[in-house]
Amino acid sequence: MHDHWKKYRQEHGGEVDEGSQEGMVNKVWESLYDTNGDPKVADADDESSAFQLVSFVPFGLRQGSETGYGASISVGDLDAAKHVTYQVPGLNTTVGHDMSSKTKQAKDQRADQREHAVPHGIDPDRLAVVAWIGAEPAKDLGVFSNDQAKVVGAALRNDVTGFNAVHESLDNTAMTTAIGHSMGSLGVMEAAKKELPVDNVVLVGDVGAPDNVTSVKDLHLNPGGTVYRGTYTVDYTAVIGHGAGSYRKYTTDPGFGAVTFGTDGATAPDGTIEHPTKTHDGQTGGENGIYGYFDRRTESSINQAKISLGLHDQLTNAKR
Repeated sequence: MHDHWKKYRQEHGGEVDEGSQEGMVNKVWESLYDTNGDPKVADADDESSAFQLVSFVPFGLRQGSETGYGASISVGDLDAAKHVTYQVPGLNTTVGHDMSSKTKQAKDQRADQREHAVPHGIDPDRLAVVAWIGAEPAKDLGVFSNDQAKVVGAALRNDVTGFNAVHESLDNTAMTTAIGHSMGSLGVMEAAKKELPVDNVVLVGDVGAPDNVTSVKDLHLNPGGTVYRGTYTVDYTAVIGHGAGSYRKYTTDPGFGAVTFGTDGATAPDGTIEHPTKTHDGQTGGENGIYGYFDRRTESSINQAKISLGLHDQLTNAKR
């Protein structure tokens, strides 16, 4: 398909519309292959860090993303993984614009997981983090509605259920974690309202709970599954998001039941500084000392890694 669009553009010229099928195909290709056409890996010295296309259903030219189409890329061998993490993005994320950056985000989370896996006897080669845009989230004024989150939730549930079935057929089991960022947290909870077969749900910079979810008891995970949440102290974007959805219920409310983890920065026992999150964004690269929720070596990212690895007792600044 990429070759088809490449030939078409060579023959017709002009600019590529990133919201078109061509734009989506190009962005997925760029996320998977380098400029020489060779498959990308997160680390040249780590054969287990291959990028894998998990799903791709491009919508037709000029169609909107409300159709629920999208793409997902795994960093790490999804079939062999013993710890699998799905990252579900927030408002205005599209395959055509954000697939590469979200794949980098997944790569960075896997790197944080690898650093914490080795000291605890966890095989660092059997980790997979999925940049999941299986259904694109709401755009712009869609923040006022939960409708697209329901589409996202249904698609996520289908993908996770399918992955679990493949693992069962391979006689493999994995700890699975779904991380929702901002509006992505609504999609994750919409999936879990019916059933989301994961062991952990992580809500990062969340914008509140969807309709008919008043506590974690209304979310249906694997037996013994746990819901976690983390929002930095002055994340006003998340606060506004609660109000935008006709005053969605706060996950910080007494009785909601989520385990809160720290995001405002910490110092590890060995003296390593874990950077504080200071923006609602996912990643900034630490520009001007401002870090997002998914930047490497932030308290937020490291706590997410610990959850995905089952190291729940090592969370920093946790409130249960």
